[in-house]
Amino acid sequence: MKKVASVIAMLLIILLLPLYFILLLNRPIFAVLYNLLKLGELSNLGITSYLETVNTIVKYFFNFQKYLSLQDLTKIEIYHMFDVKNLFLLGLLVLVVSFVVFLLFRNSLDITTRKKIVFTFFIGISVVSFFGLLNFDLLFTLFHKMLFRNNYWLLDPNTLLIKLFPEQVFMSLGILWIILSLLFSVLLMII
Repeated sequence: MKKVASVIAMLLIILLLPLYFILLLNRPIFAVLYNLLKLGELSNLGITSYLETVNTIVKYFFNFQKYLSLQDLTKIEIYHMFDVKNLFLLGLLVLVVSFVVFLLFRNSLDITTRKKIVFTFFIGISVVSFFGLLNFDLLFTLFHKMLFRNNYWLLDPNTLLIKLFPEQVFMSLGILWIILSLLFSVLLMII
């Protein structure tokens, strides 16, 4: 039982930790994306305003405010961000619990088992990545249909959130998530 709990905890850490790492480093990451993807042209915001807006959204995930208060958001966007916030908080809880379980039971996993977990994770990530490269739109849609129980994620292309975070942003963040996940998996293998 300890071994199964350790394996599950390790996989959850590998999956979730990079997401929170990206959030904590949002300003430098989004500054690069702003320039690389020419997000100023789409959002009509200078880099300082763009980064402040992104930072306001990230802070919302971790504060006690029920709904995101940001100028020009539609009601659908506000409800969608409420759903996203709840998913992030649930993910954070799962991450913390996974860390505790992993630390308690990590000795039940020998290095060979850890290597197998990392290898299996690497294969899984490779398959998902390949599928994403072939058809990112479909992967993005499936992801949203799995995580959200409503259609609030289907936003009009003229809404603020779409202008701030077009699909290319999520594709770029997905690539970063894959790289960080692989790095964290190697790190967990040697801890």
